[in-house]
Amino acid sequence: ISSIRAGKAEISFETERKLIEIDDTKSEKLNLEINSQRAEFSNLEAYKPVLDAYMTSVKPFLKQKYSINDLSKDTGIPQHHLSALLNRIYKMRFNDYLNGLRINYIIENFENPSWDKLTLEGIAKQVGFTSRTTFFYTIKKITGQTPSEFIAKIKEGHTS
Repeated sequence: ISSIRAGKAEISFETERKLIEIDDTKSEKLNLEINSQRAEFSNLEAYKPVLDAYMTSVKPFLKQKYSINDLSKDTGIPQHHLSALLNRIYKMRFNDYLNGLRINYIIENFENPSWDKLTLEGIAKQVGFTSRTTFFYTIKKITGQTPSEFIAKIKEGHTS
């Protein structure tokens, strides 16, 4: 009986050791995957000047329904790297990034003579917004002002 118990204990011990080895292997694989992702995304800063230059020179955010997939194709930056760049470096989602650029474009180009006769909705379409609601929501979210307050503030800043 003692040899059987010893045998069971030995089997039990061996099984436990194998489980620990398996867990260690899984843990090592997980660490390798995490380290691989860190290495893959450690170069995100290198994409920043490429993205900034493209957005400044080409201004693709002025196109309605411009997507992260479009931006990836246009810049040659893999889509998952773009997403990580925006999330980790810029601390925002793609649509928030585009909408912020659109609002800044309005501020910088408000004196555009072709905008004189446009309504707020017309300006929104000119800068790539697809709906009045999204445009108004974005102004409020970014500036903390209603669209009317925002436009008044811009006019005030451009006339002084």
